[in-house]
Parts: sequence; C-alpha cells; structure tokens
Amino acid sequence: MVAFSAQAGQLPKIFPLSCGGADAELQGLANLAWAFAAAPQSSSRSSAGATDERAFRRKVEESGARCSAERSKAVAETSRPKLQAAGEQDAFNVQVELSLGVCKGRHRVEAPELFAALAAAAHPRLEEFTTQNLCNFAWAFASLSVSTGPGAGASGVLEGVAAEAAKRVSDFNLQGLSNLVWASAVLGSKIQVFELLARELTMRLDAADVNLLSEPEVTDIVRNALGVVWAQHFAHGAAVGTLVEQVKPKLRELGRRRDRAAAASAQERGEGDESSQAHGKVLQRSDCLVIQKPPGWQVDQQKLGVEPKLGEPRRLTSFVHHLLSPSRWPLLADTEAGCGFVHRLDAPCSGLILLAKTYEAYYDLLLQMNSGQVVRDYIVLCHGWVPSTQETIAAPLYWEAYRGVLSEVRHYGKPSVTQVKVLAHARRGGEAGPQFSLVAVRILTGRRHQIRIHMAHAGHCLVGDGKYGSEEQFLKDKEWCSQTFLHRYYLGFTFLDGTFAEANAPLPTDLVAVLEQLCPRDACSVGHFLSCDSDNGPP
Repeated sequence: MVAFSAQAGQLPKIFPLSCGGADAELQGLANLAWAFAAAPQSSSRSSAGATDERAFRRKVEESGARCSAERSKAVAETSRPKLQAAGEQDAFNVQVELSLGVCKGRHRVEAPELFAALAAAAHPRLEEFTTQNLCNFAWAFASLSVSTGPGAGASGVLEGVAAEAAKRVSDFNLQGLSNLVWASAVLGSKIQVFELLARELTMRLDAADVNLLSEPEVTDIVRNALGVVWAQHFAHGAAVGTLVEQVKPKLRELGRRRDRAAAASAQERGEGDESSQAHGKVLQRSDCLVIQKPPGWQVDQQKLGVEPKLGEPRRLTSFVHHLLSPSRWPLLADTEAGCGFVHRLDAPCSGLILLAKTYEAYYDLLLQMNSGQVVRDYIVLCHGWVPSTQETIAAPLYWEAYRGVLSEVRHYGKPSVTQVKVLAHARRGGEAGPQFSLVAVRILTGRRHQIRIHMAHAGHCLVGDGKYGSEEQFLKDKEWCSQTFLHRYYLGFTFLDGTFAEANAPLPTDLVAVLEQLCPRDACSVGHFLSCDSDNGPP
C-alpha cells in the first residue's frame, strides 16, 4: 500500500502540500458587481459578448456622467430629495441595462476595468453599505476571481470590505457570514478575518435553541456553518481544527434533534433483504455504512421513485433501500439531505461510498468532509506517461447545472486541488505501443468530475472516459476497457465515538484484467501492477 497517513486530517508525506450616500445608489453598485458575477457563462468570448461588454461600458460611463451632473445640480439646490432621486435613477438605469444585456446576451462580462471602476466608486463609501451589499460585493469579486494582490485597485476595496465587516460583524445574518468567509478564502484574506468571523459563528451557534428551530432553520444553520468551516480549512489548513471542535457539539445536537423528530414518525421494520446484496456492503455501524458502488450506478439524491430510462445508470438509492428500510431510517429518503450520501462518485466509475443512517452522523461526517478529515484515495489509469515529478494539479472548475454542460477549467471556477502520485508507467502492444500511467490520486476538494477534468487538463485523459476525452480515443478504449478506469479504493473517517475507521476496496476484476493487458515499463512498475491484484486494494 502507498503510505497514505491513517490519521484523520493529516496529509501523507508522499503528497506534500504547500497549500481557505444614497442608499439606492449604493445598492446599485453592489447589485452591478453581483450581476456581472452571476451572469451565465460562455466558454469563449463571442462577438455578441464583446458587443455586450462595450454596451455595458458605455452605459456605466453615461450613467456616471449623468448622475454626476444631477448630483451637482441637486447639491447646488441643497435639496436632498433630488440628490436621492438622482442616485436612485442612476442605480435603476444601470441595473435595468445590465439585466437586459446579460439576459439577452447570456454572456458573463469579464472586464477588469469595469470592476476597477466599481471598486473605485464603492471604496470611499463602504461604511454606508448595508451588510447585504458588503456580502454581494465580496461575493462578486470572489466569484470572478478578480485579482486581489498587493497594490491599488480591487485589493484596496476588498480590504476595506473586510475592515468594514469587522466593525459590524454582529449585524450579519448567518448566510451573510458564510458568504463573506467564503469570499475571504477565495481572495486570500488574512487569518485574523477568519478568526473574527469564526468567533461570531460559534457565538451564534451557542445561542441557538435547537428545540425552537424548524427543520428548514436547522438545515440553514448547518449549511452555513459548514460553509464557514470549509472556507477556513481551504484558506488556512490546520487552523480550522479549533473551529471544528467548537462547532461539532452544536451540529451533533442539531442532528439528534432531527433524529428524534424522525423517530416519532418512523416505523419499526426489519432491514431489507441483504442476502443477495451483501457483496456491496464493506463496513457498517449503527449510524453509518460504507458500500462499494459498481460502475453503471448513479449516486442519485433527488430522484426517488423514478425508474431509470433505458440506457441510464441504475439508482444507488434503490440498492441502499434493499439493505436499509427508509421507514426505519428516514434520512435515507430525505432528498434535502442527499438521502444520507456524504459524497458522490461518477456513474461510470467504481469504488467506496460513505452513507449516514442518522442525521447526527450525517452532520458529523459533513463536518469532517468540509474540514478535510475524510480521506478519499483513488487509483486511475490514464493515457501517456505522467511525469514522476507531478504531485499536484490545482485548477479552478466551473459547472452550470441548469445548462447540463460539462465542467470546465475556468479562472472564475471554484477552487479545486488534486494530489497525484505516479505509481507505474506501461505500454500496450509492445515497445511501440501507446503509453499509459497508473496513478494514485487524493482529492482535497470534491468538485463535479474533478479527477477526470484535472487529469485531462494535465494532458492525460483517463482510459475509458467518454466525457473528457476525444470520441475517437473513447471508442478505442472501449475495445479493451469497459468502464472509466477510476476506482475509489480507500476511505478514512471518524465514527461518532471518535474511533478512526478505514475501508478498502480491491480493484474490480474487470480493471485487473485491463492491467493484465499492459506491459510495465520497469521493475517498480511491475511491483505496483502485481499489488493491484490483491485483496488489500491498490498500492
């Protein structure tokens, strides 16, 4: 086995990581920044997009000049109502033109000079912004990955937002705190910002009376608390440990509260028929379960009771419900909580899936996930010889759910980090045959199709990947590899009682057969190939 650390939250040595005025006018500035960031994407800059951008720029300039003239006239007449009306008209015009342009063109406007202008306009008046507008501003800049390096421009206004937020931290709602911490993580804010916001979060959690909260309120608190934890872990790594210990008791209490409510309506029934499905169960406790997903099964979390159409992946919830009755474990039928699935795994891939049975375990495992304490290790076979010096792939990923398109590497995407270790190089069909690499992978973030995109982005598409490889290559791969060669073989996490748990899944026989068709490049490669054909899982 590769020497991955068995301690929760620790990274292995083989994967070193060096790496979380006028009110209406102010509202207009914040909304303008927000709308630029929220506008749908296009993968390339089309002529329509360029036209939209020029139109926006002209409108901003025209509105700014008009507003300045109106404001000067209003001041001269010492009429505050006219001053406010001028600001409202300017904000309204900019927002209307922006909304029409964005919705019509369906292009995000990426113009640094526009954001620089917004920053310059907002910076002197940040103390007049509402907490919501401060959040919108920070979120917009973070979503577009606007540069925040030292110097003037965007960095100045973002430092100002952080300073202003610190003065009014108690005025933010929980969603606002979470959004602000996320933006701070993406934009590289100092640790002091996180410490301040984390203290406020823990105070809010401590003050919350779980018995008075509705289920939607519980869900909202948990989601935003996890967002703060993820952001601090992403930005400052091990520093998140203190926050985790402070947040954990309240999240567990919230989970127990939901479990009690669910138990009141649950029906005591025996478990499902396990005899024919036991091969998929790897590890089970009273509050959680690890199962092995075969290829061709989808981790569905929102399609209960819907039979897959011909050619679609089978639903993993139907498999789980054969093992565990939702009547006894209501979480397993709660689509708002992902039916208890703590994470996903792409349908054409195989490997281990962690599933919670209770809300207390679910919230605790999500806390571990967002603080980097769940270890997820994979083995992949990819095209070409990955350099043995390759250790990390860091490329932001963007995906628009409503468009149904593939994920993409984009500078405005979500931060995504994958660690890799090359285990073996091989060829197929003799010394002149195509080259392949057997690679161990650990993900530090869990984005949609992250491993597949990152490997393709690095120039080494996975064998059998029909989404992120060429159609020609995919058809050739299908002749000798029936699934996408990606297998999650190891999970490490902590049970509620504090015991560290490990689950291993040997490489499926179909994938072992694929490796048997390859000729290892050297003795080291031979050793790793042989260790894959064992009960202990990949090396």
